[in-house]
Amino acid sequence: MDAGAEIRLPCEASAPRAARRWLRQQLVVDPASSVGDLAELLLTEVVTNVVVHARTASTVRLVEEGDVLCVEVEDGSSSPPRRPRPSGDEDESGRGVELLDALAQRWGWRRRPAGKVVWFCVVEPAA
Repeated sequence: MDAGAEIRLPCEASAPRAARRWLRQQLVVDPASSVGDLAELLLTEVVTNVVVHARTASTVRLVEEGDVLCVEVEDGSSSPPRRPRPSGDEDESGRGVELLDALAQRWGWRRRPAGKVVWFCVVEPAA
């Protein structure tokens, strides 16, 4: 992994796909590992939230923390991630924060002078 690597994404529907592709290019993980898949899923959710809710460009960064993969997504909105109403089985959206809660080892957000950063860290799930 190229820790400290970053990519700037436009506020377009293609941004989540571009973020996934970029993440896969940065990761060097065991093919049997699910860390890349997990990071890809959570990154997709966070970048999608930027496009849909923040409506700004974003910057994605990888941060090295030992064996833990941490990803930061910075956008131009200072509004914090919101916990929407509980999603139903048939809902097609509204699960981003629920997925972060359930799948990230830890996650959070912080304000920046011109926006915010949502970050998450993932590890290989215990067998």
